[in-house]
Amino acid sequence: MRVSVIIPTYNRADLLSSSLVSVLEQTHRPWQVIVVDDGSSDQSHNVAAHLLSEYKYEWPYGRVIRQEKNQGKSVAVNRGLKDADGNLIWIWDDDDLADPERLERMVPMFEEDEQLGLVHTWAEWMEPIEGGAQTAQVIEWMPEDTPIKDVLRANLRGNIFFTISCLWRGEVLDTLAELEGRGVYDMREGAIAVVDGAWPLDPDLERAQDFDFWMRMSYAMVMGEWTCKLLKEKTVTARQHRGRRGKGHRFPFEDVPKETMKCERLIFQKLARKIPIPAIFPGYNEREVLRQEAHVELAYAFAIRGLWDYVYTNLQLVVRPQLLVQRIHRGLVDTLWGAVRSVNGSREVLKELHRIKQGIPSEMSASDAANIII
Repeated sequence: MRVSVIIPTYNRADLLSSSLVSVLEQTHRPWQVIVVDDGSSDQSHNVAAHLLSEYKYEWPYGRVIRQEKNQGKSVAVNRGLKDADGNLIWIWDDDDLADPERLERMVPMFEEDEQLGLVHTWAEWMEPIEGGAQTAQVIEWMPEDTPIKDVLRANLRGNIFFTISCLWRGEVLDTLAELEGRGVYDMREGAIAVVDGAWPLDPDLERAQDFDFWMRMSYAMVMGEWTCKLLKEKTVTARQHRGRRGKGHRFPFEDVPKETMKCERLIFQKLARKIPIPAIFPGYNEREVLRQEAHVELAYAFAIRGLWDYVYTNLQLVVRPQLLVQRIHRGLVDTLWGAVRSVNGSREVLKELHRIKQGIPSEMSASDAANIII
């Protein structure tokens, strides 16, 4: 199968060289490597062009696309996807390192399973020390193997797909395009549904673009009956650094949490409008217990992002709090109660939480809980 690698870059000539080499030296040679220089003012373009030539990647299999001005990661990735003609896609960062056998281990999984839409792997971060030097300190990324039907629910707490660790089938964009009214995206036929750099990644997001993308792609995989698998091996290393972030690197590293939260608010507002609850919670329409649990989990997810109107709406739908017998959901209600009080949340939200707390049984045996859940 043919792998197209998309690498957006902006003023990272110092890290791009080793990062790109780790892609070019894969034991399973990528079909196509597309580097999108997002308006760099350094030597990023020359670094990429030299390495592609050295490793015998000529047009159309090796491309460096130069954008005149910096427009952000989303636009750069979208531009790269427009020229991609592989049937597997790997979006790569310009500052990270890949294990040389990564593709060799992942590609056969797609060849063996035509319904496999995505494979992701474990990863690790190398954290910088003060002064910017790399240290031996490593943080491991080891998500659990989650069936695609449960991924959206898991993602309410945070993205379980680390983009650089993912390899996905281009045809999944067929389903996403249809769901979002973008026509049919068929990489096999070259009919590309990328419009003005605005799809499939959202150019209005300066942070958490990947989170938004994987929420929507997970929905597409659910609706298209694609599957996903986790390869329980570390195949990528993310090299963290304290450089500036955002379009044109307009905000410092210290502002990343605040800027990320702003974007997550936009993402969850989009989620509430566009992704139906039964897609997030399979069985929602059939099981009353699950309906009550779903609205508690949604209320908690919206509260984390400060979206109190959505919190209130979901709490109102917890009409049978006596069914909240799982420890996790009872705990979420208690956590929400404390959080709302500490931030002076709305009086209406507190009123709904008080009603729910009053309705949850104070004690319940395991057998009684099991009977309700069944």
